[in-house]
Amino acid sequence: MRKMGWSDRASYAHFLQVQRAARLALEIWAERFCPSAICPPRQSHLIERDLVALGVPPSGRVESFAIGEGANPIGFAWAMAGSSLGNRAILRDIELHADSKMTTAFLADPGMIAFWKALRPDLEQPATDLEAAAAARAAASVFDHFRKAAAAFAPAEAAA
Repeated sequence: MRKMGWSDRASYAHFLQVQRAARLALEIWAERFCPSAICPPRQSHLIERDLVALGVPPSGRVESFAIGEGANPIGFAWAMAGSSLGNRAILRDIELHADSKMTTAFLADPGMIAFWKALRPDLEQPATDLEAAAAARAAASVFDHFRKAAAAFAPAEAAA
């Protein structure tokens, strides 16, 4: 995702469009299949708010998502919660180097950081090799989903 950039409005809008397309599908999946105790908070509405503030209508594009059979949803939750750490790094980068008029409701959202802190005790519990492998498969499916969304989302759509 880093190669996308976010130092100017157009590249930041593209980044947000990809995030929205990917996260909407993840949020839909989580609401249906993720146990409530490890279900990450929704963030797509924050992305939409940032896009509107940038003067960019949110794309209608949504990527489909499912974790593989036998994958453990704790891995899904870990990948989603961990993304907040990357979001904080991006936020700092924007604050230091980018246009000060860029809105950052999504990147600055404290909800996912709070979720990460609440999830950590579950993540620190001992797991068998099979449980760890199932969690790793779920996490990998999230990472693959973001990569596919980034590859599929044409930059021209972000500027539209």
